[in-house]
Amino acid sequence: MVEIKEPEPSRQALMLYNKGMDAFNKGNIDYAITLFMSAVKDSPGFVKARNILRLAEFKKFQSKFEVLKKIIAFITTLPLQISMSVELQKKNWRGVMSKSEDILKHNPKNVSVLIQLASAAEMSGEDGMILTAIDSYEKARKIKPKNAIVLKTLARIYRSIGDLDRARVCFEEILRYYPTDKDINKGLKDLAALGTIARGGLDDTGTYRTKMRDGAKAEILEKEAKMVKTEEDVELLIANAEKQLQMQPESINIHRKLSDLYVENEEFGKAINMLEAAARLDEGDISIKREITNVAIKRFDKEIKDIENKLRKTPDSGELQFELKRIKNNKNSFILKDLAEKVAQYPNDMTLRYDFGSIYLKLGEYDKAIAEFQLAVRNPQRRTRAMNFLGLCFQAKKMYDMAINQFQKAIQSLKEMDALKKEVIYNLGTTYEKMQDWDKAIEHFKQIYEVDINYRDISQKIEHAYKEKSSDKK
Repeated sequence: MVEIKEPEPSRQALMLYNKGMDAFNKGNIDYAITLFMSAVKDSPGFVKARNILRLAEFKKFQSKFEVLKKIIAFITTLPLQISMSVELQKKNWRGVMSKSEDILKHNPKNVSVLIQLASAAEMSGEDGMILTAIDSYEKARKIKPKNAIVLKTLARIYRSIGDLDRARVCFEEILRYYPTDKDINKGLKDLAALGTIARGGLDDTGTYRTKMRDGAKAEILEKEAKMVKTEEDVELLIANAEKQLQMQPESINIHRKLSDLYVENEEFGKAINMLEAAARLDEGDISIKREITNVAIKRFDKEIKDIENKLRKTPDSGELQFELKRIKNNKNSFILKDLAEKVAQYPNDMTLRYDFGSIYLKLGEYDKAIAEFQLAVRNPQRRTRAMNFLGLCFQAKKMYDMAINQFQKAIQSLKEMDALKKEVIYNLGTTYEKMQDWDKAIEHFKQIYEVDINYRDISQKIEHAYKEKSSDKK
């Protein structure tokens, strides 16, 4: 990989940065933003200062009125956007970067301006400015992870500087979001070939043995890059990973990689053994233990799927029906036992509490589920979903007032009408339906019906509620 050094900031920029850090640590965010902005305008390649500037701007920008702030920012920065266009026409790249920062001060989540800033940094051609470009593209990627322009540009830049691993990740992300993009598989194959060259090359000066060895590496890299692998691909990759493990027996990454390959080959026992070996190498890594659980569940799911396929051919088979019920019960028992052990070991892990509550809810153990979800709401990432599930628990226990309270709190924390918000509103409407409060049931069902007529059985729900309301009047 090409080593790129960040340009040295000027003495003035360093002084501004240090003052900005002092203000930031004291909570004086506005003054810190002013100082950091002055620092990056003085030294545009000062990535460290630009990072903390963006952090300060995000901190100031985030609030429950974010949508309104974005609208105000768009109107306020219209003159700045026009002046930035003028700088673009002049190809004054530093001017474009400066105007971009003026706009981002009002809305640091403006992806199009982050892209413009990154593009100007790259186009400037100044030493080390490619790091500024990468930094701004990555900021845009965090905000809009599915933006194909950002992902493709990052892939191109990473490839150009020889960072093939990051380039490959970007290509794979594009394929995940846009599986019909025909150019990406070619890009992945090119990366595989470049990786081979970087590791030794296939030039005419190499020996026959070297070329054969590197040709094998190229084949491995190409197969790893494929999104859909054949059985032969997986077998080759397993054999290669097993050789790697012999050379690096304490590599946790190789253990995990090999486990993933065993899962692809449906060799679940081997996959679990590999992860258990990895867990012994790092006993404090709970993520490995979660992977073991996931693989065990996949094994149960495979057994269930196999029996369900057999039942389609012989649906009256009592023996198969009994076996299906037995495996499903074993799966639930395993999940409960596994979660109980993890919760006992990590009682303050609220994600585990959330998972524990979810399985209790699924099994109809509502009181136990409530106890877990009441703890899980402490996890900011699970808080809204935990409140939704608490509402479902109270609804199942016919404690409708408490269910309504949980659903309403969950809705208040959701800004956009996404899948989760639809689910919570649907659950709230269903609670009012169970209470035969048809006006409120209709009010909430309409919120979903007006934006997504195909959501679950919302059409039938709203029609039923209107009929019941009409019959009450009679």
